[in-house]
Amino acid sequence: MILPQNSELTFRRAKLTEKLTILEIFSRVTDWMMEKGIRQWDYSYPNTDTIIEDIQANSKWLAVLDEKVITGTITINQRFDEQYAGISWDETIAQTDVWSIHRLAVHPDYFGNGIGENLCLFAEKLVKENGGKSIRLDAYSENPISNKLYEKLGYELKEGKLFFHNNEIPFNAYEKLLLR
Repeated sequence: MILPQNSELTFRRAKLTEKLTILEIFSRVTDWMMEKGIRQWDYSYPNTDTIIEDIQANSKWLAVLDEKVITGTITINQRFDEQYAGISWDETIAQTDVWSIHRLAVHPDYFGNGIGENLCLFAEKLVKENGGKSIRLDAYSENPISNKLYEKLGYELKEGKLFFHNNEIPFNAYEKLLLR
């Protein structure tokens, strides 16, 4: 779906009452990825518990079209999997100044409209406003769309691989310094 010219994309925190809408986005994205042979997620992750936890922690954000339609979601926080310790991150940034992006998803009906890119740009702005100097994230190595997005936005591929959700295929680690 191409967005109408006068449409407005805004960002806001998710509400608990929206958990099923968010789960539907994850399910539709998982369907789409599976059709393309991308085995990044399955239907057990992300799940309702993960969504509720993100919402209760005030770290789940939504991209909303014209204040009505939820088109995408992103989690922004300072929580990192223990595997992140094995990645060659920039050592000049204090851990307290590092944030992370998790579970970025755009409803397939809205692919190709820059929503994923705008979610990332929103995350960068939010992190800067909260004193953050770096964003770290992981992207499934066999998901060319997410890897291309992060590289386009200036995220640097770091040395080391991560393994999540019983995948035998690794996830890439990326970092972007926000010092500018």
